[in-house]
Amino acid sequence: MKSNPLTENALRRLALELGADDVGFASVQDRKLAESAQDAETLLRGARTYISLVLAMNPEHVRSAALSVAICTRSGRSSPKDSNSRGTRR
Repeated sequence: MKSNPLTENALRRLALELGADDVGFASVQDRKLAESAQDAETLLRGARTYISLVLAMNPEHVRSAALSVAICTRSGRSSPKDSNSRGTRR
């Protein structure tokens, strides 16, 4: 059974619907990214595109030594390491 590949627009729309704040795409063959092309080929044989998903984080909690505090606060969940965290999203 042959599957249809996702288009850039469909993948962007899906990522944004699922909570990403921004999505970016770059060709593995882009000359500006040449030094990472070998890594992409080694780790993901046949990879043609880098996909970057961006999530905004609460700047107050980014300064925390526990990155999980920033991530949990961004997603609206309370952090188990920070009992003062309200899990609110700004």
